[in-house]
Amino acid sequence: MKTFLIYFLTTLLSSSTPTAVTEVSTEEIISAIASDDYLFIENALSQKSIHPNQFFDGKTMLIHAVILDKPEMINLLVRRGAQLSLPCNEGLTPLEYAEKLESIYAQAEIIVIYA
Repeated sequence: MKTFLIYFLTTLLSSSTPTAVTEVSTEEIISAIASDDYLFIENALSQKSIHPNQFFDGKTMLIHAVILDKPEMINLLVRRGAQLSLPCNEGLTPLEYAEKLESIYAQAEIIVIYA
């Protein structure tokens, strides 16, 4: 009986249909960040279409959120695993980018997260 149960569960788990992973373009990501489309970003992260530390045009999503001065998006990305210490291809971290661009809301959000 125990063998049958293990076989049944193994068969059931192996036959389940995997969730389709949809490709997401750089333009879609940057547009979603710019327009505060949290649902799009959440869904893409949940479906593993994107990774919170993924690079788009040499910058992480977090840095794109800093460039656009979007503190709520920064918070969402950090909660979903984005690393504040990960630099872009230019070697700047999100906080350094915020300081360079004088993105005051982004700076404030990052400082609060660090606290």
